Amino acid sequence: AIKGLVLSGYLESSQGKGTFIKKDLPVKDLTLTNLQHALAAEQIIELMELREILECNAVKLAAERASSDNIQRMHEALERMQACQADIKKFYDPDFDFHVAIAEATHNEMICETMKQIIEKSHEYYEKFMPDRLCPPQQAILTARQIVACIEDGEAEKASRCMKAHLDLVGIELQRVVDTQL
Repeated sequence: AIKGLVLSGYLESSQGKGTFIKKDLPVKDLTLTNLQHALAAEQIIELMELREILECNAVKLAAERASSDNIQRMHEALERMQACQADIKKFYDPDFDFHVAIAEATHNEMICETMKQIIEKSHEYYEKFMPDRLCPPQQAILTARQIVACIEDGEAEKASRCMKAHLDLVGIELQRVVDTQL
């Protein structure tokens, strides 16, 4: 509840000092729905932090270890993302496959299984909180293509930066949704 009130603008948290009521409170009335949205947004934020830690490092391994079959699966997922960009609900499946293809390219079963669970959970939260939009699909496809190009070229650090940019798209869209709903 405190996280929801912080996201809603009613409280501010200062590490080591505590949580305090803000001097300038939001004009909007706080409703149960707004609080629920704030809590859902916080869960997405936490998942995205986890994804950033895992995927930005996994993509480095993928750049070092990917086989031609792995890269082919990434390209196939990209093409399906392109074909589904007009329907966000259909876009989730190839997006999932894209991220799993990267995880598989690490050739580390634990990374792959963990990524599948995290991405499934992320999509579950997106569908509840942001059912009509995840991020601009064209932008997601562009950054995904950059990631694949870096993996193909074996550029681990650049692939990691591109993955961060790719994942940041969700954070940007989430902030827009939070600003309009809370």
